[in-house]
Amino acid sequence: NSNDDNKDDNKEDNKPNNNKEETTREDEEETSEHYYFNYIVAAIIGFISMILLFTGRKESK
Repeated sequence: NSNDDNKDDNKEDNKPNNNKEETTREDEEETSEHYYFNYIVAAIIGFISMILLFTGRKESK
């Protein structure tokens, strides 16, 4: 993977416009998974924050 990433970086530096068109098509397939993962992380963080808020209120009382 590291080698592929380096090649992609070189392409971006040489031909940014052409590479953007190619990457967008490839990213469209992966974006759904990334967005889904982000929502899960946000839900977990929100859930933990709610628990901390309720536990903090109980301790304060």
